[in-house]
Amino acid sequence: MSIILVSVVILFLTFVILYWLKSNETEQLPLPPGPSRWECLKLFKYLLRSEDAKMHVVMDDLYKQYGEIVTFKLPGTCMVFLNSAQTIRKLFTSVAYRDVTADRPPSFFKTNLSQKGSDIILRDYDAVQMKLRKMVHTTVKLYGEGIQVFEEMVGSEIRLLEKSMTADGDDTTVKSFDIDAALTTSLIRIIYIFLINETPEDTEKVVEAVDRFDKALIKMFQIEVNLMFTLFPWLRFIPGPIKTSYDYFISSLYAMRSIFLNPEMIKTQEHDKDMTEETVQGILGNIITAGFVTTKGTLSGFFLLMLYHPDVQKRIQDEIDDKIGDMEITIHDRQHMHYTNAAILETLRFIRHVPYGVPHCNRMDVDIDGYRIPANSTIFTNYWSMAYSEKHWENPEQFNPDRFLDEHGKILPLDHPTRQQFIPFGVGRRSCLGESFSKSRIFLYVTSLLQKFTFTKGDDPLPSMYSETWGNESTLLPGSFKCTVTKRLSP
Repeated sequence: MSIILVSVVILFLTFVILYWLKSNETEQLPLPPGPSRWECLKLFKYLLRSEDAKMHVVMDDLYKQYGEIVTFKLPGTCMVFLNSAQTIRKLFTSVAYRDVTADRPPSFFKTNLSQKGSDIILRDYDAVQMKLRKMVHTTVKLYGEGIQVFEEMVGSEIRLLEKSMTADGDDTTVKSFDIDAALTTSLIRIIYIFLINETPEDTEKVVEAVDRFDKALIKMFQIEVNLMFTLFPWLRFIPGPIKTSYDYFISSLYAMRSIFLNPEMIKTQEHDKDMTEETVQGILGNIITAGFVTTKGTLSGFFLLMLYHPDVQKRIQDEIDDKIGDMEITIHDRQHMHYTNAAILETLRFIRHVPYGVPHCNRMDVDIDGYRIPANSTIFTNYWSMAYSEKHWENPEQFNPDRFLDEHGKILPLDHPTRQQFIPFGVGRRSCLGESFSKSRIFLYVTSLLQKFTFTKGDDPLPSMYSETWGNESTLLPGSFKCTVTKRLSP
């Protein structure tokens, strides 16, 4: 009896002491709001089992319900979605947070499909990552004499594209022109020339390999698909649709490498201990992804919108006629083309074809805006909801380039509140690797083609201009569509 009594007393005192210690700890801030764990599991099951389910649509509903920072909890992982540009800029660019929120979370894709994070995009933020990123930016050389080399490379491919749009004989119109396929071929040829320093001998083979890799990548990089493989990696060995998707990605990855990667490319880096074969392979994939996916999606979306908004196309052409005339267009012309730049920005906002940025991971607990983001959380930037937030955009479902112009018709400066609400290429340490490469090519393609041609609806049906109907991948694309192309008379 005495032993039982002593045991009860000890347990009681232990409880009191532990309670006292807990009550004297510094009180932690709450997690950001979000659905319960059980509701998260139900939503995850719905995303995996329903063909119509889309992660960005689900998270948009949660944003409207819970606010600008939302927690989504699943076994073994805590996902945090940032739904406001202000929070994203604070977390990824301010001195207080930027160095602890720049890593990448562990994932199946990073471990098994990206050389264990040996590349630039999925490598944790460290000295090697900064070195590799700087190396790629130096290689692109969009400054000094490098601009001229870049313009000549892009210009030669645009001229080939223009030739394919030109009718034979005296006819000035080409009907049922597949502009999406033409843009795909042209952009992939530029990437090949950039990497290999020569034009492809077999364009069809190169285009097929890159296009196949791109389609496999944006499917595997979906949040829910990557998370499923991260939680249940053994699923890739079980016959069925999941294994088929995995095998398709692996075969497309090797097919792409067989075209772009050669022993000499690896040999030239042997003097640098940080440039392992895995790193070279990873960077190759990064350049192809960053150099093709964003640009292709933007240009396809832009020309689709021109078919729906001929008035915008006409205003861009008027600006080209006024500022450039029939002179050859250069990157330096961007500074004078205010409405054109506004139309490109509005295209990026309106189509929001990249719903989320590549996820970040925080090395330690982060307290922000009254909430605590636990260490090692997976942090997503929700570009999809930001671009259509009625809190920051007037009539967000309308395509209106004028929203990026001031009362004098000039493009709004970068520090203007409207521009600050818009982050198409990310911010901070992990902003888009191909941003300058992409912006320059988008401008040159848009202005060069509209200088010489007018694009109108033809007899072929068009995809919707609203990207929520475009599919369910990590990058949204309208798919192939055809239009009528008419050669313009010289201004």
